[in-house]
Amino acid sequence: MLTSLNTHLQYLGLGLVVCFANCGFGHAGIGTFDSPQKDENQWLLALALVAPGSSNTNRVLGSFVPATAAAVQQWGAVTYGNGQFVAVHADGNAIAMASPDGANWTTRNTPAAGWREVIYSGGRFVAIGSSGTDSQMSSQDGNAWTGSAPTGGLTVNPSTVAYGNGLYVSLINDAANNKFITSPDGNAWTERTGQGGTWASLTYAAGQFVAVGMNCVMTSPDGLNWTVRTPAAAASWSSIAYGNGLFVAVARNFGQVMTSSDGIDWTLRPVVAASTWRGITYAEGLFMAVATSGTERIMTSPDGVKWTSHAPPVTSNWQGVAYGNGRFVIVGGTGANRVLWATWQ
Repeated sequence: MLTSLNTHLQYLGLGLVVCFANCGFGHAGIGTFDSPQKDENQWLLALALVAPGSSNTNRVLGSFVPATAAAVQQWGAVTYGNGQFVAVHADGNAIAMASPDGANWTTRNTPAAGWREVIYSGGRFVAIGSSGTDSQMSSQDGNAWTGSAPTGGLTVNPSTVAYGNGLYVSLINDAANNKFITSPDGNAWTERTGQGGTWASLTYAAGQFVAVGMNCVMTSPDGLNWTVRTPAAAASWSSIAYGNGLFVAVARNFGQVMTSSDGIDWTLRPVVAASTWRGITYAEGLFMAVATSGTERIMTSPDGVKWTSHAPPVTSNWQGVAYGNGRFVIVGGTGANRVLWATWQ
């Protein structure tokens, strides 16, 4: 019976999840589960159809564990790449911090101070936003950093960065300034003219860049030519991520969330609390958003539509969240513990 059913499911492009009695978990995938047990009356079967490309539904989010940051700073952004987490801050000290596991952190020297965002993409770390001469920096390993400044004399520091289509793109948070910068390698940056706006967050997914900010959204297929879109509501949209076929953005005011399948048409979604949502990420079938203030400061969703709140063991103004090596890591700027981590396995 199982072989026959699996054959039909394979034809439809679907998988079969089978749970046997005395088994902790079933076997997910396409094909049969061969068992030496011949008495079918002792099998307890639970069947579920799993769409191709969907994540492992057996993952469980562990408890949030506080960790001590490598220095007392306003840690505002974190990313994962090359086997480690890297966090930056917007304070006056020229340091970043790195960790292999999100629990143990070490400071790293940077060419300037005051970094707003950091990403790992295109084979390197890139951070932007410094108020120093070097307003961008890059690193292949997250340990040794090289600073750079854009051509064209840009006078406003960048606020967000993303990589896609072979290009790093960085926008600024100034409605009166329609400039932005691009780089093919994260080192040499060129000033461009685009759409003015108070841009807060940028991502690249599904073949396009999508940016959000104060009452604004815009998209670009190449990072050079931009089209302004209409958000689902007027709000200070602070962060955007892509997953499960949706762009999902969170807002600092009114605790709002909006989603879009194409970056063009947006739908407002209910959330668990009207918190000041500051950061969002997606990994392995789960969105996670964090807030700087409010009664609820962490929420998760498998689809970007229905959300669940989580109570962290310590309080901070949580600002950045990233995923890597089987765990989520959150950073903040206040409190004795300015880092949280939780397994997602």
